[in-house]
Amino acid sequence: MFNQIKDAGYNGIKNMIGTREETLFLDFKAKTDPRTVGLKKEDKRVYAKALSGFSNSSGGVIVWGIDARKDGNTGPDIAREEKPIVYFKRFLTNLNSLISDAWSQ
Repeated sequence: MFNQIKDAGYNGIKNMIGTREETLFLDFKAKTDPRTVGLKKEDKRVYAKALSGFSNSSGGVIVWGIDARKDGNTGPDIAREEKPIVYFKRFLTNLNSLISDAWSQ
């Protein structure tokens, strides 16, 4: 799945809006405030929950910068809206440091 998303690039991700459901192997996440630098406590919680879910399967892909919601009260979450992360490289560095910090504890 990662290679499919990587090969499709940004246009592939844009095409997921309104059509692609979250699955056991695909999760969409939006940063708490996509315009600010760094991670908020809620971002860390969301990341940990997603990683925990993937650890119960055989892995998966998190696509950050996409808000996913249910259509009404039932059904799976579907990619609904882009929420681009302004300082993405810094955000990625922060996410990677969370993993590094977890291994060192």
